[in-house]
Amino acid sequence: MTTKTNRLRQTLGWFLNFPALLCLALASAILISCSTTRRAPVTLAAPPQVPGATFVGNQACVECHEKIHGDFPGSPHGRFYRGDDVHWAPVAGCESCHGAGSKHVETGLAADIVNPRHDPLACLKCHVSTHGEFTLPHHHRVLEGRMTCVDCHEPHGQKIHQPTGGLGLQQRDAVCVQCHKEQTAPHVFEHEALREGCMTCHKPHGGPRHARAARRQPLPPLPRANPDWCRRGVHRQDGSHRLSAWRHLLVSRLPLGRARFQLQPALAVLMRTLLAILLSGVGAVAQGPVDIAKLPMPAERKVDFATDIQPLLERSCLKCHGDKRPKSDFRMTSRELALKGGELGVAILPGDSANSPLVHIIAGLV
Repeated sequence: MTTKTNRLRQTLGWFLNFPALLCLALASAILISCSTTRRAPVTLAAPPQVPGATFVGNQACVECHEKIHGDFPGSPHGRFYRGDDVHWAPVAGCESCHGAGSKHVETGLAADIVNPRHDPLACLKCHVSTHGEFTLPHHHRVLEGRMTCVDCHEPHGQKIHQPTGGLGLQQRDAVCVQCHKEQTAPHVFEHEALREGCMTCHKPHGGPRHARAARRQPLPPLPRANPDWCRRGVHRQDGSHRLSAWRHLLVSRLPLGRARFQLQPALAVLMRTLLAILLSGVGAVAQGPVDIAKLPMPAERKVDFATDIQPLLERSCLKCHGDKRPKSDFRMTSRELALKGGELGVAILPGDSANSPLVHIIAGLV
């Protein structure tokens, strides 16, 4: 039998079998449609159990919870609810999370209804991936009973995916700082987390590390050539900022902080500490105007922002906080004014602003 004959028979077979295949596909579609549209109250997760109560529907909740009832249809949770006339409404509305409400409607007692504010497992039955994140080493203490999902999330309105309080530029991390107040304290050399957002570095539900591994890319190189320096160098274990203004300058500007000297860490810390004590003592004694002409020659040189400070910032901070990042109220020009002192500047070391002998001593060492 030739190849041409085989091809002809195959083509003819497809034409003869096509009506049968079409009928089989239509029959399968009808069977699937009938089996998935039966009026059976099924849900992904069973509603909480309230002994002796029956489902009454969302309309029974309106009398006392009018605002929540109005906000709920526009929320992501509300997409599972399309009206009490739908067959699965009793298990896809208010009672999906709060349990059957007949006893609560009759008595008005909180004990006759389930409140996820006091029982986060009502949320975690559906949000199983979040439940898994709470079991990682560093997490918010939800499973331990120290807090609940509702402390950070609004479950009824449209902001369910956002922290309570919204994500406005001025209130982006408002829900975080309600507990982590120490991170909002003003610092001269601060990490601009209120612009970038806490969740740039922290994964709120949980992660394997303290920073909760929110970054998908590694952090840029930092002045001390240590990829973990940002996490350990910015925050202490108690959450407070580790770098004061003068220590930040010592770490970043003095040769002791540069990797090319290859000093042992303990020796470098000891030398910085002794130098800081010495400089603090000089600053306490030398107050008031300073005659620059009387200073030693090496100390007459001032800290030049363009040659001394800017290259350091470009190798570290500006990797993330450069011109391509969103605008900030504290840009490089403000940093320059802060370092130089004056009306818009600050005293970055003990002494009298940028004209103190301490700044000139630092300038002579770099």
